Amino acid sequence: MDLYLFGHSMGALVGYAVCQEMKARGRRAPSGLAVSSSRPPRGTPESAPIRTRSDASLCEELLALGGTPPEVLKDPATRELVLSSLRADYELLETWTPMEGPIDSPIHEIHGDADTLTEDDVDGWRRSTTSDFHSRTVPGGHFYLSDSPTLATHCLTDLIRSRRTTNHQ
Repeated sequence: MDLYLFGHSMGALVGYAVCQEMKARGRRAPSGLAVSSSRPPRGTPESAPIRTRSDASLCEELLALGGTPPEVLKDPATRELVLSSLRADYELLETWTPMEGPIDSPIHEIHGDADTLTEDDVDGWRRSTTSDFHSRTVPGGHFYLSDSPTLATHCLTDLIRSRRTTNHQ
């Protein structure tokens, strides 16, 4: 049975880490890894750790990404809960060190045309695999999935179809 992994934002790095761990344990590599709106492993870190920013700065970051309704951040109790979780996520992202070497699974990178990812980020994902690499830019920002959930489904379907065609030739 084929295994395909999909991860959005931090989830993309989790998917990558799963592929690394499977390789380290001598397991069969997943048939594909789709990474969405994420900086690559070993990417260029922010100039200052995001997790140490002020509450106001973190709220600005969330609002700029577009995935959090402003009303959520206006309520002090909800804001504290959201920011606490966000700081924990950023701590993991900012302190995680991936294993050395690329993975053996094909990578399909997807990001919104209004996201903050750069060509260097896309190239970082390209260098993260010994297999095929495809990149696709779609309309939207970091949370393009919220605006068009079927878009990711189409991208993943294309990935699976392309792998099945490649594997059966």
